[in-house]
Amino acid sequence: MATVVVRAIAGDVVLGPLYFEAPPCVSDIKSRLQECLELLPGQEVLLLQESAILSDTTKLRGGSAEDPVALNMVTSKQSLQALVWGLSTNGPQWPKVSEQLERGIVAVSSTRSAFAALTESGSVITWGEGEEEDGGDSDGVLGLDQGVLQVLGNKKAFVARKTGGELVVWGDANAGGKPNAEIRAQLRDGVVAMARTMQAFAAVKENGEVVVWGNPEFGGDSSSAGSLRGVVSVVGTWGETSGAFAALTDTGGVVTWGDAGCGGDLGSKSEQVAKDVKSICASGCSFAALKTTGEVVCWGDPERGGEPAVVFSHEDSGMAQYSVKEKLSRGVVSIVASDDVFMALKESGEVREVVGWGMGEDGAHLDENLVKELGNDVVSIAANVAAFAALKAGGRVVTWGPYTEKGLTQLESGVVNIPSFSWPSMLSFAALKDNGSLVVWSGVPTSLIEDTPHEELESGVVDVVGNPGSYVALKYAAAPTSDA
Repeated sequence: MATVVVRAIAGDVVLGPLYFEAPPCVSDIKSRLQECLELLPGQEVLLLQESAILSDTTKLRGGSAEDPVALNMVTSKQSLQALVWGLSTNGPQWPKVSEQLERGIVAVSSTRSAFAALTESGSVITWGEGEEEDGGDSDGVLGLDQGVLQVLGNKKAFVARKTGGELVVWGDANAGGKPNAEIRAQLRDGVVAMARTMQAFAAVKENGEVVVWGNPEFGGDSSSAGSLRGVVSVVGTWGETSGAFAALTDTGGVVTWGDAGCGGDLGSKSEQVAKDVKSICASGCSFAALKTTGEVVCWGDPERGGEPAVVFSHEDSGMAQYSVKEKLSRGVVSIVASDDVFMALKESGEVREVVGWGMGEDGAHLDENLVKELGNDVVSIAANVAAFAALKAGGRVVTWGPYTEKGLTQLESGVVNIPSFSWPSMLSFAALKDNGSLVVWSGVPTSLIEDTPHEELESGVVDVVGNPGSYVALKYAAAPTSDA
């Protein structure tokens, strides 16, 4: 069974929810769209899920009336441009690619200092700040001119998934950008999903096996996990100094590998996540598993979210460690994470509650005033490396944690989406509003914030991607001009 909803790239529902007894193919959804939308002859429709283009033969599974499988639709008449600002516009590739980004962009991903844009034709455009082997230079990389469905970046390498499940990898060898011949052979077909830590990658194949490569200290060696079979998804931590992966299996169990102190070893938590897990969230050095019962199980660095407790690092804070285990035993519907804090959203009827754990000074401790401000109508929560932003019903935003800016009038109403940015040293946020504008803010004055092209972001923006040095906003492209 499957429940599917299709949204325009700006967020409006254009089809659904649709209910299917058997998993539908993407081509079935496209046929429904052709029937209900007034599309021009020859007008192409692309469907995306989490920034990945879906092939017509992809089967859609899962979803419910409350939480359907969400797809985004892009048509050829909705061409998007990539508006870029920050350090990457000073890089060596920028003069060559700037005009290519003015139309036909579908999605953008990034490394720590470079970007890769996926186009409507399935090709990839890359650029960066000019750091050696940062992934911004893809000249000479074969297979990026057509057929690409998704691109994912870690600290200094990219991996692109193509039609048929082939992977193309480039970037710094120390971050997994140059896999050996044995790994390349395993990546020639059948890959359906990808994950990353800062210096390693993991690829899930259609038969449930997993291929990993990169720095062993960041999960690039899965030998400690034994045989990886029946895997449906993988997530990785995103800390700077080490990393680990956690895989969710088709039986609802969890398998881990990588740095033991960052969650690569389940330890005493293994029995608690042996079944009934439906999703896993990763922070900089820990994991949190959400079970079908609404319970959360966490493991990893005990002071950075690996235990269900709020911890204070400064003795002079006057605060004592306290447990939130009971609050996490039921009712949780979603989890997000900064580098050293997890934040869960609980639901009981129409009342919603926010629960944090990890480092208290970095946002895990919700004081009485903050709890009152958050109220019981939080819709979603976003995170950067050291702070959180909650979106409330009505479009108001509440922020907390280190390096946050409060009192912005643009955030009092009308906000519809705030992406999370899982990058070390990423200290800013960006919010999409219902009028198509984009608001960018941070509690730390930086050139990235100061150079924001506010006038160009007042309308037509549909998505935003960022890394510590640059932002890329996807917005509706201007209609092509005629030379006549």
